[in-house]
Amino acid sequence: MEKSFKNKVVLISGEINSLSMEIIHSFLKEMAIVIFPAKSLHQIDMVKSFDDINQYENFITLLIDVQDFDKVIETCETITDRFGKIDISIEIPGHSRCMKELTEASIDEWNNMMETDMVPFFMGARIVLNMMKDNLNGMFVHISDSRLFEKLKSNPLARIAFTTKMEMSKIFAEEAQQHGIRYYHLLVPDLTNKKNPDLNHVSAEMNAGLVSQEIKELYRKENYNTEMALQSFPGQFLHQQL
Repeated sequence: MEKSFKNKVVLISGEINSLSMEIIHSFLKEMAIVIFPAKSLHQIDMVKSFDDINQYENFITLLIDVQDFDKVIETCETITDRFGKIDISIEIPGHSRCMKELTEASIDEWNNMMETDMVPFFMGARIVLNMMKDNLNGMFVHISDSRLFEKLKSNPLARIAFTTKMEMSKIFAEEAQQHGIRYYHLLVPDLTNKKNPDLNHVSAEMNAGLVSQEIKELYRKENYNTEMALQSFPGQFLHQQL
């Protein structure tokens, strides 16, 4: 019997794009309580401008400072106080676009990489996983854009962030499993890349829908071990050479 998502509390945060909106819509249609913590009023307006989003009473937006550790904790505590727990957390972070050699990158560009890539990645998992421990249950998903594979050799800052996050994911997965929590780091393709031979036969919206379905299937899996933490869709992306 498939697991129902009705009244499951799903926290979805990060970038606003076709993928994140498809994931939001997908869980709303399943009657989950979907919460989106926005980093600006502009981001809230962007989310609410998408078709049909305002018809769902089970969709909640919150305005928070995503760089303020204490405020993020306070927001997550507010969610758990109201709903009892967070069942699923999905993080879709941004990434550094600096293309300079490491010896030429400025301290501002380094700090921007940390602020854009590393801080949200760490804070999201650190805070939510710690709260999931109380229920001995839950699933956390980090989503990375597979376009980073193409940029790693020419973007040293992205390479540092990417490889560090992969190692962090392994550690998060090991620690989470001790408390009955499943952790996944999912690599997905550029959904708008028409040159991708594996995906250009369907629309970006359909691709996003397939990724969303993949996340649901991960949640429905009965078995889990930390070797399953690193996932990819489609599967070949995880095995490309860096």
